Amino acid sequence: MLQDTEKQMLETVARVLGNITGMQVDLKHPKGVAPESADTGIIIRHDDMEVSFAVEIRSGLTRPAAALAIEKPARRDMKVLLVATYVNPNLADFLREADISFVDTVGNAYIHAPPLFIFLKGNKPENYQKPVRPTGRVFRARGLQVVFALLCNSGLENEPFRKIAGLTGVSLGTVNWIMKELIAMDFMRDPGKGRRRLVRKDVLMRRWVEAYPEQLMGKILKGCYAAKDAGWWRKADIKADGGLWGGEVAAARLTEYLKPEVVRIYVKGTPGKLLVKNRLTQASQGTIEILDRFWDFELDWPHKDLVPPLLIYADLMATGDTRNVETARIIHEEHLARFIRED
Repeated sequence: MLQDTEKQMLETVARVLGNITGMQVDLKHPKGVAPESADTGIIIRHDDMEVSFAVEIRSGLTRPAAALAIEKPARRDMKVLLVATYVNPNLADFLREADISFVDTVGNAYIHAPPLFIFLKGNKPENYQKPVRPTGRVFRARGLQVVFALLCNSGLENEPFRKIAGLTGVSLGTVNWIMKELIAMDFMRDPGKGRRRLVRKDVLMRRWVEAYPEQLMGKILKGCYAAKDAGWWRKADIKADGGLWGGEVAAARLTEYLKPEVVRIYVKGTPGKLLVKNRLTQASQGTIEILDRFWDFELDWPHKDLVPPLLIYADLMATGDTRNVETARIIHEEHLARFIRED
């Protein structure tokens, strides 16, 4: 169900888009669209033309959120219109390049649904302040560590909290708070007698992927590095050096679809051995990123030198790069879906 602020956004968007284009813009629930698959619908009419869209509302639009909006519609057969408070010119160009239709409350829009084509950018809001999305503890750094472990390990929610704390590197008290918030947010059901169950995993995963770059990634970045040999990673035994491949390298190894431009490695503790053995030197603009491994478990899958698929997916989506989004889609379908299926 839409919140009042979201209803106001949609009404504003319909009015502004209609005023700018001279077309009739109506709000409606599209026929045949399940309520959970879209927030509501927008219908644009002009002369004999009528085009219907399912709507996805993103108040505070970021590159990861935009990337998720790009990736998600590819898995359902409908036109999707992204509605935002404000889309700046750079983000407008990014969305147009990715061919994802959007409209904001100040009259910026890209809508490509032949025969309908609209592209407006450069309209600026008055006294604009970037909206702050309430996150609670679940979608802040420590909460993201706990949610990551729960999404990667089916049934972990029924283990003792002390075990969950050990696998995630957070305090016992934090685990307790996060579990309570997950129940309050309807991401977990707890009928008692040790039968807790994580639900709405796909929604929870998407919220995790969107929050990860803003709330956790920056806190675990150890540094950026460079190598004299650009192809050093192809022959490196990264697990023996105490690391795991993430991001584009992990995606390339999983899919053979992507040519990595940025190398991302997750390590536990100091990366001294890895740096010396592979002759990596610190460089503020380096394309080798080393981050702290914020979990302490291994998945039951054959790729022991790669981070879990959820993190590979999140790394790719965080870039907002269309080539990475396409690869992320493959990883979701081939490697991630089994971890987030409903039990």
